[in-house]
Amino acid sequence: MKRQTPNQDILNRIKAETTVPLPERLTPERVAEHVAGETVQPKKRHIARYVSVAAAFVLLVLAGLAVWQLADGTPTLTAPLETPNVQAADAGDAYLQTAESYEQIEDLFVALRDENAPVSRFSLSELFNGSDKATASEGFDLGGVAGAVTDGGMGDAVYGETNVQVDGVEEGDILKNDGSYLYVLRWTTEMGYVDIVDIRDKAQMRSVSQIEVCRAETADGTSTYTNISELFITGDTLTVLYTASSYSVSGEMPEIYGAGAAGTTKTVAAVYDVTDRAAPVLRYTYAVDGSLISSRMTDSTLLLVTEYSVPLYKNDSDLKNASVPCFYKDNVKTRFPVNTVCLTANTESQSYLTVTLLDTASDGTNAQMKAVLGGGTDIYCTDSVLLVAARDHTDAVTYSNAAGDEIASFVPGAVDTRLFAFSLESGVRYQGSTKIDGTLLNQFSMDAYNGYYRIATTAEDGSCLTVLNESLETVGELRGIAPGEDIYAARFMGDTAYLVTFYQTDPLFVLDLSDPASPRVTGELKIPGFSSYLHPYAENLLIGIGESGDESGATGKLKVSLFDVSDMQNPKEISSVVFDGAQYTSSAAQYDHHAYLSLSDGTFAIPVTESGPLTDPHSFACVLTVEDGELRVLETYSPDTATHLAYTVTRITYAGSTLFTLSDTALVAFDRGTGEQLARIEYAEGSMIE
Repeated sequence: MKRQTPNQDILNRIKAETTVPLPERLTPERVAEHVAGETVQPKKRHIARYVSVAAAFVLLVLAGLAVWQLADGTPTLTAPLETPNVQAADAGDAYLQTAESYEQIEDLFVALRDENAPVSRFSLSELFNGSDKATASEGFDLGGVAGAVTDGGMGDAVYGETNVQVDGVEEGDILKNDGSYLYVLRWTTEMGYVDIVDIRDKAQMRSVSQIEVCRAETADGTSTYTNISELFITGDTLTVLYTASSYSVSGEMPEIYGAGAAGTTKTVAAVYDVTDRAAPVLRYTYAVDGSLISSRMTDSTLLLVTEYSVPLYKNDSDLKNASVPCFYKDNVKTRFPVNTVCLTANTESQSYLTVTLLDTASDGTNAQMKAVLGGGTDIYCTDSVLLVAARDHTDAVTYSNAAGDEIASFVPGAVDTRLFAFSLESGVRYQGSTKIDGTLLNQFSMDAYNGYYRIATTAEDGSCLTVLNESLETVGELRGIAPGEDIYAARFMGDTAYLVTFYQTDPLFVLDLSDPASPRVTGELKIPGFSSYLHPYAENLLIGIGESGDESGATGKLKVSLFDVSDMQNPKEISSVVFDGAQYTSSAAQYDHHAYLSLSDGTFAIPVTESGPLTDPHSFACVLTVEDGELRVLETYSPDTATHLAYTVTRITYAGSTLFTLSDTALVAFDRGTGEQLARIEYAEGSMIE
């Protein structure tokens, strides 16, 4: 419902708390006209963080590029206002939770540009001294949690699945397996494609089709670069995600504040019918403005989280046209419905965080969406909760570009975490956002459990564990864990959390979270080196994958640890395997959990790469097991060309008694029992997706 008059109490408070002169465009009356937004928590003070001059320079350059959204030329005219998927507006409180009109959004960005694009960031949080918690919105259903992918009666009864953070919530990857076929994501310098490989006859493994998904090209004065990123397979539906970044090369482009050329980046979902694996059919494409943050899949429903940065064009018409994110069904451009755009959180941002739900089993016309002013780097997702973390730069500096424009940037190191929360319990409900001290490592630093959100960050005074309720209020906090050390790994398991920090030794901390209001450290283990990925193995056992160390620090050698965590006060490393066959050893599983493979017999596999000036590069798959509390290497699988510099195993999967390794240059099948190489498919060198 459209508000008829401003809330007078709020307006009076703005006037009372505004102690410095404001430009006329930013007076309380004009702000009330332009934005019916919610309040934002007051910013906390932080001790200055010091970083190197080099890091500062990099951040300044990146800040200039933040307004460079690669594009398909001059912005188009305003897209259609009506859309085929009208959604109910958010329920409001004293502040409206969604935009009332496109004009309101456009005016907001004009004000943002005019008053602070050259110099400083305008923030409503400095005017409204409150909270940015949003009332739950009417939304759309995500659907139930998907179980393990089955092969529909084809192929081996047991096969490898992508290692995910939350059971039943699928994550996109570069390799998928349905027991009968492998789906391999690859690219060359010109295009991104999917290779569909028939593995039903292991000795005759063969490629049955290659789908060209996207291609770099230049046409009509516009250059487009594509980056294929990940895929999902659900039954006979294949979904491939890529980004397409375009910009004008004709010299005709609108002027923009900041460095670079004006343009657009889109995240595209290409949905294929692969009922006939030898003849895939493109059913439709669905694109959203912005770069991909992350994605998930439950059943056939794709969750797409992107960030769209609005280019601050100097021309009002161009800026207004770009101020609302758009979606593209089969290249038909449509603006997000106005009642899906929230002007409620982090309103100093010129970027949108967008959340899209697309039923890939349908014709693509039923997509649901939400846009919130903000951004993001990592997500945590269950069937009922979506958390999105973004870097929150707290201090602004300015510099002048070649045209003499003063551009706002941020102090490197002065970064906290902005957390956006969405409930998926009965439709998507934007809960709001809050700021948390410190920086987030990755998705494993976030968790939702029994109505609480738990977040682990590295702050100035050490590692920090924050517990929030569903209203994003802090109910518990533990600070000062391992001062001077950074978090290298985190894992939440029910009422317990495990943190690994590192400087010279590897403290594994055990945290008791059974009382949300009073999280506490119950145990600590200090050993040389560090773990960068933690994986629950069995009851009271935890696998750590990282790097060995000595009294001087890390040694550069891959180490797999087995921790006994049955006693929360006394965690123990009961076994370990150090890969010391070369000067340097490493595994893709250290930095990408999708490289870790659990097998049906209780064993697990990781890729291993050996290198060094005195060693020929060597890469292989290693299967490990735990017997009587001891880690043991069970078998290694090394392709014929594993000593080639370009050959680095990045993924492992299996079907029945056959193990497959995927590298930069080949897909290789092995007999698990004998270690014999059964078949291989060669790929163009350097075409592997990282």
